[in-house]
Amino acid sequence: MSKKEKLLKKLYATPSPKDFSWDEVEALAGHYGFTLERTRGSHFVFEHASGIRLMLSRPHGSSGIKHYQIDAIIEALRLVGIIQ
Repeated sequence: MSKKEKLLKKLYATPSPKDFSWDEVEALAGHYGFTLERTRGSHFVFEHASGIRLMLSRPHGSSGIKHYQIDAIIEALRLVGIIQ
């Protein structure tokens, strides 16, 4: 199983993972063609060539991303046609 497949499996785990890190978000987004742009402070925009934009705040410290951020990532992947 490739790294991106493992990350997708972890992203879709039930219940949602509490330890999905920012580095894993960046890796997964990069695998699927999203570019990262820092807007201000801890706010970032992931943009896909299709025009889909995902705005997220990077968590402080070593905590994982929030549940609503996981939902937003899944929705962005759906919108660009990566997942069903």
